Amino acid sequence: MDSNADKNTAPAIQVPVTGLLTVLNAAWALQARLKKRFETEPTPASFEIPLFELFDVFDSIDIKIVDLTGREYSEGLAVEIVGVVSDPGVAATRYIVEMVRPVVSFHNEVIQTGKVVLGRGTCGIQGEAGETR
Repeated sequence: MDSNADKNTAPAIQVPVTGLLTVLNAAWALQARLKKRFETEPTPASFEIPLFELFDVFDSIDIKIVDLTGREYSEGLAVEIVGVVSDPGVAATRYIVEMVRPVVSFHNEVIQTGKVVLGRGTCGIQGEAGETR
């Protein structure tokens, strides 16, 4: 193949959705780990640039990755609850503490539901004897 060939004229290939989601989930998890690892210093460009390029490819074919961490949970979200933790410091709402797997859509249609851990606030909930926690 001519090395100067236009990249946009390359033949289309078909990839199984499960294979694509495996790559996407791995890249998303790697990005999350890098953010956590380098919280107090910049992520090295040698890690960050290839991930940005990969996510740009997903964007170019209208694949969206949705991380709902920190958002209040509501019925109807495309997520499966895989755990619940108590948080006595917040009001009695349910919010997404952690995304275990992101929600993924293709042309605005969900192709992968997310997996989440919910935080459940206990501040202001009435106990059995009527005491407020």
